[in-house]
Amino acid sequence: MLGLIILYFFFRWIIYYRSESEEKKKSQKNGNKPRVINTKTTIQEDALFILDTIYSLYANDQSIQATTLINHFKDWEGKRINKALRFLNDEGYIDLKFMLGNTKGVQNFLFKKITNEGIKLIEK
Repeated sequence: MLGLIILYFFFRWIIYYRSESEEKKKSQKNGNKPRVINTKTTIQEDALFILDTIYSLYANDQSIQATTLINHFKDWEGKRINKALRFLNDEGYIDLKFMLGNTKGVQNFLFKKITNEGIKLIEK
């Protein structure tokens, strides 16, 4: 649990303070080649990004569906979103009911709620 919290804040830091475009601008000014940033993440890291998005939507009373997640994570494959959703559901951070069919590779689901554990993880 503590590891998830640490990963969550670490990757939020990366996203907000070390954007890839800033690195490209710096390297172009210096005449160097742009530094390659490792974009490979684990299922747990992906799950934290998705949980943060779901929490934001849930707090603002917006609907949470497969199409909503696809719009927020346009560059992700459907399998990647599915794995993260299953992890969150299996660990008890969210309550989903998976249904037949998919939308652009993301399995259709019925969102029920964010559990107390999920809310505590995001709000810490």
